[in-house]
Amino acid sequence: MKKLPPLPEADRGRIKTRLAVDWNAAAILRQCGPHRKMVPAAASGDGSCLFNAISIALQGDETLSKRLRLQTAIEMVLHRDYYIK
Repeated sequence: MKKLPPLPEADRGRIKTRLAVDWNAAAILRQCGPHRKMVPAAASGDGSCLFNAISIALQGDETLSKRLRLQTAIEMVLHRDYYIK
C-alpha cells in the first residue's frame, strides 16, 4: 500500500491545503513531536464523521463518504457471523 504524504505544516498565515483545518487539534499536534508537519483536517459532523474523515484521507474531500458507509454496511451484512463474534 502506498503511503500518503503528510499535509503541510499548520501555519494560519500560510496554509497550503484546500481542506478546512481544525486549529484546536493543530495546536495540540504541534506539541507532539512526530506530527508537527501534519495538518488535521476538519470533517463534517453529520453522523458520518468517521466515513467523512476516511474519505478526506483517501482523496482529499468527503465525496466518498456515502459510498464507504454503504460498502461497510454491505460487508457487515454479508459477513455478519464474523462481526457478531
